Amino acid sequence: MSRRTSWLIAASACVLAASVLMWRTQRGATTDSELGERLQRTEEKLRNVQERVDRANDRPGTTREIVTRVEVPVEREPTTRANAPRDERDPIERANEQLDTEGRDPAWAADTERSLQSAYRSPTLSGSRLGEVRCSSSVCRLSFTHADDDAVAKFRENVSLTNPLPDSSVLVHMEQNPHGEYESTVFVKRPEKVENGG
Repeated sequence: MSRRTSWLIAASACVLAASVLMWRTQRGATTDSELGERLQRTEEKLRNVQERVDRANDRPGTTREIVTRVEVPVEREPTTRANAPRDERDPIERANEQLDTEGRDPAWAADTERSLQSAYRSPTLSGSRLGEVRCSSSVCRLSFTHADDDAVAKFRENVSLTNPLPDSSVLVHMEQNPHGEYESTVFVKRPEKVENGG
């Protein structure tokens, strides 16, 4: 119960007691039985007030309940490239699908495959063996196996630095095969074309 409520109850009791005394003075002497009855009625009224106050304190705040139920309408912006819904699929899954479904740019793909094969046979990646290298028109996929934990550590440290395509992004997926060996799949995205104005 709050302090304010306690004060209100105490004040009500004082007012009632004062009213009884004033009434008694005005009417003259009254019998003890009459006073006892009045006192009982007063105490009963106080109990009723106390019960109502307790119920009010136990009741959850209506203001809070109303606020949680109000739903503010949100104005939706028109869909643009900047706020278009994102593809929530795994990036590796998306890259594999892109490689498998888009056409092959024969000139770029062949040149890039040779460049990637040459770069990723670097001594900085010793212990990692390059397998298949395949490019489409905007992405390439490279497969690696790693001899041991040292090879894995060197690979993680140098895979992006070894990439021969400037301004391209690299995505690496590494997992352990059933034989306990580490295998990596690396996706290299073709750099965006920059067109010069003029």
